[in-house]
Amino acid sequence: TPPGGPTFWGRRWNIQIGGLLKTSVFKSCMKNGVSRLVAIFLTFVMSSVLHEYAIQGGSITPLNPTRSPHAPVLGRQSAFFLWNGMMMVLERLIMSNKFIKSTWDTSIPAPIKTLCIVMTSLPISKWFMDDYIGMYLFDDFMVAFPKIRKL
Repeated sequence: TPPGGPTFWGRRWNIQIGGLLKTSVFKSCMKNGVSRLVAIFLTFVMSSVLHEYAIQGGSITPLNPTRSPHAPVLGRQSAFFLWNGMMMVLERLIMSNKFIKSTWDTSIPAPIKTLCIVMTSLPISKWFMDDYIGMYLFDDFMVAFPKIRKL
């Protein structure tokens, strides 16, 4: 499958939740006659709701009592996922042009395609990551991963 938003979001990013959302939101929309573009966007809307819920619920008390509690900004997760939902819809609209799709599929190297996809989210990744960092989530993950140090 050529690199693109559908491949990234549908097959590489958080596969378990992606599968749940595809089955419960996307496929349900499609079965009920909702257009593909609207179904894609609604799937991202639901993802934003789930992420907001997880961040708000996970921030009630810090995982480590010696740390100060983090107050997440309501809407950051939603903004991130709604932006990416709009990018998916825009990509689908652009790729509906046969010339553009053919050029993308045959002339653009895979690393450049991947860079294009990443660059649609990278400038706004702060909206997604800030609350996870503020909740010290990655610090707690570091306990499970050995550190390699120069001797």
